[in-house]
Amino acid sequence: MSTDATILPSLAAYQESDFGMQLRTRSGDAGELERELRALIAAGLIVRFRAVSEVSAGTEKTQALAELLDCPALAAAAAGAASE
Repeated sequence: MSTDATILPSLAAYQESDFGMQLRTRSGDAGELERELRALIAAGLIVRFRAVSEVSAGTEKTQALAELLDCPALAAAAAGAASE
């Protein structure tokens, strides 16, 4: 994570927020993990964010969390971690 705290038109701040989920599957199979992940993250679950500047309060944006996550890659990573 990097943060540029200068007061200039190019002011930039990045915030990362970690969260966890418990997937309840019978095996560590990537396909089963992906199905459980997709079932857990409802299509209506959204995140809200706003990009602001010194001269504008910005516009609030919304995005479905399911559209931001790469479920196949997450499931494959979880399956790999489970087999180690």
